Amino acid sequence: MDKNKDKRNFLDEEKEIEKLLSEFESENIKIPDELDERLNTKLKELKPKKYKKWAITSVASILIIGVSYAFVPSFRTFADTMFRYIFGDIGIENAVNNGYKASDAQYINIGGYDIIIQNIYIDEQRINFEAIMETKVDDMIISDNDDIDNKSYYELYVDSVDAAMSGGIFNKDEDGNLKTTVNIVGGNIEKLLEGKNTLSLKLKLLKESAAYDEDNDWKYDTLGIKNVKLEIPNQAIKTKNIKIDEKINDGDLTLNIDKLKLSPTMMYLNTSGQVKNIGELNGLDNAKIISEDGEIYKSSLELSGMGLENGGWSQTIIPSAYYDKGKKLKLKADGVLVNANKKIELKIDDKYPKKIDYFGKEVIIKDVKYSKGHLTVKYTTDSSISYDGGSELDGNSAISTSYEVGSKISGIEFENVEKKDSYALDLRLVLKYSYPINIEIENR
Repeated sequence: MDKNKDKRNFLDEEKEIEKLLSEFESENIKIPDELDERLNTKLKELKPKKYKKWAITSVASILIIGVSYAFVPSFRTFADTMFRYIFGDIGIENAVNNGYKASDAQYINIGGYDIIIQNIYIDEQRINFEAIMETKVDDMIISDNDDIDNKSYYELYVDSVDAAMSGGIFNKDEDGNLKTTVNIVGGNIEKLLEGKNTLSLKLKLLKESAAYDEDNDWKYDTLGIKNVKLEIPNQAIKTKNIKIDEKINDGDLTLNIDKLKLSPTMMYLNTSGQVKNIGELNGLDNAKIISEDGEIYKSSLELSGMGLENGGWSQTIIPSAYYDKGKKLKLKADGVLVNANKKIELKIDDKYPKKIDYFGKEVIIKDVKYSKGHLTVKYTTDSSISYDGGSELDGNSAISTSYEVGSKISGIEFENVEKKDSYALDLRLVLKYSYPINIEIENR
């Protein structure tokens, strides 16, 4: 991969992807050259269907709070694209190259449908497997050219797992197989595996069909439920924990770098702290682990982090340094990410565009529109603002976010809004706070 591309902050790429997808309504998809080839391929594989205009909800909402995402086909396809990039093959590929083995394949039947579960990879950070449907299905939507009338999506869904899940929708691969990949990530997985040789999962096979009710244009039928037991490989039993215990106090910045948790396919960096008068930290900006021989393990998007009980942050780095034989590792970062806490008074009848001072950064409210209980806000930010952590209006969360193609304009929409003179808007933007970090770690 081009080294310059590798240095791009993935958060910027994520916004570019959302900008693209928010406007896709046909097959004529143009992928910008600056996005790397692996993501280009995935986007082309997951082109949106023609059934509706996209309304993108921030991927942050599913990955930060660590729950399975809602039954909205357009959002699921977008989330899968991002999820596959964040938790893509590179982590598993690195582990397999170091002797990590898949659990044995299983042949199961759910509701009369024969399915093979294969390429099962499990460790204390995630569960990943492929499923191939062997039963012939004539009404499955398998390409962008399909007419959705009288056709359906088929999805394999993992029920009752308190973690972020992606995938599950069957599509035809290059060999003609009806296949899907299921990926589950979250801190709860470690508890699921503790002291066990097998992992029990409850699988649901769902059929999702277009309906004609405007308020619910897709209906979901459960075709069958199956409890399966997956073999837990020996290498999944123990996660390596490298204690760092670095404490940094610099002006308004308080930063605690706690530890690095390493499993075969991915690792987490646990941090906590705050920037006084702005907010708590959401991990490190552009974090990377560097081995003694110069191999770089790079932060795979801060949006993939998880909140900790102590108020800290656990952010993902892929691939993992689990197999690194060096005695030393280095942790480098450009600074920290701060979850800014600032409410803006928003008036429908104000003159827009309007500049807002956001902790010394500039936010421009471009437009505010109210219609039948829905309030839409458009705004722009500069590059010192990393991403939107989930906006609120008078304490109520946004129902969707979008990005306009060819611009830096973000859009957020709220529903069930009572019309009144003013509102308290909390954009909950995550800011980049510069503070170079270069720490040597004992790899033990």
